[in-house]
Amino acid sequence: MRLLAGRLGFVQLAEPVRFTAAWERDASLRLRQGDATALDDYDQHGRIHGAPPDEAMDQAAKAYVASYLAGRDVILTAADWARCRELSRRIRDDLTHLGHVDDGASVRIAEGAEASVGDLVICRHNDHQIEAGEPGRGLANGDILRIEAITPAGIQVRRLLGPDPATGARRFTERAFTCTGYQTCDLAYAVSGHSAQG
Repeated sequence: MRLLAGRLGFVQLAEPVRFTAAWERDASLRLRQGDATALDDYDQHGRIHGAPPDEAMDQAAKAYVASYLAGRDVILTAADWARCRELSRRIRDDLTHLGHVDDGASVRIAEGAEASVGDLVICRHNDHQIEAGEPGRGLANGDILRIEAITPAGIQVRRLLGPDPATGARRFTERAFTCTGYQTCDLAYAVSGHSAQG
């Protein structure tokens, strides 16, 4: 797609392929063409939720935690990294309270945040010297990692592979590896739209 876009200026799929409901495919095409009335379809099908910003963040965090606890691979996007960090902090607090993130030893990561065993963090640098859980695969900016242990050498992590095609469940590399550059990581419960596209 990128090669075509570079040559042709832009590429647009003729028909949407990631939707199961016909109304959603049609509304997506209309919205892409700038038809704001397509939003009415999304609203009628319960896809648009509104609230004051703080309340909306609480609702998003609660929905994320519920899906996360069900084992699903969840992507929560926010407009900027300040909101991502706040959403991630709220989610981490809930997961810690529920016993899914260790409330003991922690490490300091970007912007003074803390991360512990069980937390998801997003890598903010490339390191091709680290084999990131699979032979020949280096650590890349944007990789999401689950902390397995905190050691004097760094954090032991497994890299998120994405959802299981059959169940939608989170999958991680079988092999854990040591990440020493974790200080630049952010909590990865909420990410920017740019990171989600990666």
